[in-house]
Amino acid sequence: MDEQELIAAAHAGNPEAQLLCALLAKWGYGCPVDAQTADGWFRSAAESGLPLAQYVLAEKLWESDRLADRENALSYLERAATQGFLVAQFRMGLVLEQGIGTQRDIEGAVEWYERASANGHAEAAERLGELFENGVGVTADLGLAIERYVVAAERGRPSAALTLALLYHEGKRIPPNESEAFGWYVKAAALGSSLACGHLALVYEKGLLGRERNAKKAKEYAEKMIMNRESERRARARARAAIAASVARQTD
Repeated sequence: MDEQELIAAAHAGNPEAQLLCALLAKWGYGCPVDAQTADGWFRSAAESGLPLAQYVLAEKLWESDRLADRENALSYLERAATQGFLVAQFRMGLVLEQGIGTQRDIEGAVEWYERASANGHAEAAERLGELFENGVGVTADLGLAIERYVVAAERGRPSAALTLALLYHEGKRIPPNESEAFGWYVKAAALGSSLACGHLALVYEKGLLGRERNAKKAKEYAEKMIMNRESERRARARARAAIAASVARQTD
């Protein structure tokens, strides 16, 4: 499909063509960057029912100072989430939990987190674990919290694996279990948690959690802790840069 055919398809109401036109105008592929044209095509694709376009448009509208835009953002986000767009489902949970541009609704947030988790979203599962553990807007239930943490950890969330390790290691709210604690520390460390590496270094240095002292492994985990801390620092720096770039775009 050449450029003229693409534009014709977009004008004819093809949502995928509309989205592609929006992306071309936004990033200037084969044409000058044109934010206004890009926004128009994103809106057309969103109105045509394309979940990705609805999500992108919602995220843009959140940045507006106008109340009407933020209300429209919630509408577009919910439409994308209702169609099963995974990131939108998780975002709906955050929006309702924190009351972003709408009234705070923990019950509604839990429903969207559950839907996102059921569709494979790791962070949604972890957030459910945190809500159930601390009884935020829901009845505290450590059993349900642990179930959600396990799901999140198995999907690659190092913080969820570390939480499980600490729960079993400290044994304050559940019976202590050295084997479970050690296993989850190892899992969290493998996923990049510097804190888990620090705990494992101490485990092997002191001979804790049923492990024999092992200076070599203690050193290996200590070195890995330093490397993971650097990776975490770089990730935070990238996140700060992304936020700064977003703020700069709003002030242009």
